[in-house]
Amino acid sequence: MITLLEGTPGSGKSYYAVAEYLLPWLRAGRRLYVAVDGFYLDRLALFEGRPLPELQKQITLWAERTAIPSLLLSIEPGSAVCLDEAQTIFRAKEKVPGEILRWLETHRHYGVDLLLMAQDYRQLTSGVTRLVESTIKFRRMERFGMRRRFQGFVRGNPEETEVIRTLIGRYDPKIYAYYSSYATGGITEERRMKTIMSSPLLLIGLFGLVGALGFIGWGTWFSGTKPSAAQLPAPPNSVQPLSLGTVEPLVSSDAPTPLSATTAPTVTSERLRIEGGIVMNGKAYWVDAQGRILTAAQIAALVGAPVTEQIVNGVPSLVSDRILWGGEGNPPVMPQLLARQPLDEVAAESSPLFNEHAEKPDVKCIGVDNQERACDGSSRD
Repeated sequence: MITLLEGTPGSGKSYYAVAEYLLPWLRAGRRLYVAVDGFYLDRLALFEGRPLPELQKQITLWAERTAIPSLLLSIEPGSAVCLDEAQTIFRAKEKVPGEILRWLETHRHYGVDLLLMAQDYRQLTSGVTRLVESTIKFRRMERFGMRRRFQGFVRGNPEETEVIRTLIGRYDPKIYAYYSSYATGGITEERRMKTIMSSPLLLIGLFGLVGALGFIGWGTWFSGTKPSAAQLPAPPNSVQPLSLGTVEPLVSSDAPTPLSATTAPTVTSERLRIEGGIVMNGKAYWVDAQGRILTAAQIAALVGAPVTEQIVNGVPSLVSDRILWGGEGNPPVMPQLLARQPLDEVAAESSPLFNEHAEKPDVKCIGVDNQERACDGSSRD
């Protein structure tokens, strides 16, 4: 099987090759042919605890890269080959000798595994890349502030773009003891890459986000303890409850009398709920949820805001943002008839419903002949 590891210098492909391929092959007893700069057998023997002559019989180091293609023809069956900087061996647009290309095409018949490493698969000749079965492209994680991790994207042939899976690994300092990277081999790299965590705007945004989440989650710590009921100030004693007076039966057809100045309602900052209204003798009266019969002026005094009466499609209505209409789901409250008292002249003059003539009858009777007549209770009405 031919596997290709690609990635820029320092992306983790050499580390992954040693940790996931060379060491497992070595410990499995396979015959190895290695062309990796900085791979020293004496250091490997020291850390593996094995005699150096034993490793020299198991591992063959190839230093002359120009001779590697021809050396592939003489390797032992069942062995494994690891070639770093493979683009220097099978360079793009260079023709591969026919016998070497045939060996690459039939290497699996000999039980050989071939591991290639390059910065980009397009640096290799197409005669080799089209035989690759597995490709892993490595990427540095320093830009995300994770210098001790690497990321790889696994796909099939390098020409394929579909990623089969993604792997994330962590560098183990013990693995570095087995080989020397390009940085310790005489080539130094000046790291100028900036990570996303080095952005001051991002850091400010992260701190702000953490502070906002902390304030939302533990806001009660910053707002202090709420005062208990014993610590709250007592309500003022000057406000007296509303007295509706004595209820007397209604004995005439006159309109019910609203509350007088002696029983002025208490001003409230809450909205007043109006259950309905009645019109008698051209005058409008409104019934609230407590059963009180009020004029528009008294409602305005209750809610502490302007209240306007108007006619909408022939039906009287009140206009104010301090008024709610309809019941609250409780049993209906029957209106309480108040003691007969003089009407509030100011409320009567301000209501547009009082512009009609006072002597205008409230009820008209139409007979079967469609003629208006006095209502005498006869069956013709």
